[in-house]
Amino acid sequence: MTLYTVTTKQLTLAAVLMSILTASLIGINNYVNQYLLLPEVHVSKTDDKCVKVVNYENGHAFTCNDVDVLLRRYRKVQIQAPTNE
Repeated sequence: MTLYTVTTKQLTLAAVLMSILTASLIGINNYVNQYLLLPEVHVSKTDDKCVKVVNYENGHAFTCNDVDVLLRRYRKVQIQAPTNE
């Protein structure tokens, strides 16, 4: 088994790179978690009107009346308009 010596510069560079990588992964994880907690606004494809709002965060009770009034950030999901047959 061959052992290699590591200089202080190499050790410092490795620590800095691992810190940057860790911080980036934590930031991406926080962004994705916040995105997944946004309410889904189901919009019909035909007339582009709100059909329903799906709330994922506990305590939120947004409705279609709140879209673009109280509810500024949301995920828009287009759905087929229900048929009345």
